Amino acid sequence: MSRDFLFRGHSAPRTLAMWGNVRRGEHRWIFPHQNRADFVFNSAMECELPMLKARVEALLREVPASAPIHAKAQLLLAALDAVPVWQEALAASTSLLREFIGGSAFDVH
Repeated sequence: MSRDFLFRGHSAPRTLAMWGNVRRGEHRWIFPHQNRADFVFNSAMECELPMLKARVEALLREVPASAPIHAKAQLLLAALDAVPVWQEALAASTSLLREFIGGSAFDVH
């Protein structure tokens, strides 16, 4: 959601509306083939959600009550209540996380 907003200009409702299609793509094109890959690299880090929290919360709060995806936004906001906020400045400019928050040392967009 953060990357879609920052680099593609997509709103939170638009990103949430694509969620089902993204998940279907994962189930069709990624999960069935991942065990045949030469290498599997999990790049997820515990700092990601705390660093994304403030940005994503702001986007989710902008989802209008009249939007069909409002209930999903509220569920995500409730889940984020349990996550602390960490400053984005803690992410190195070479961190993969910078793809989602900007400020990357690499020209990726």
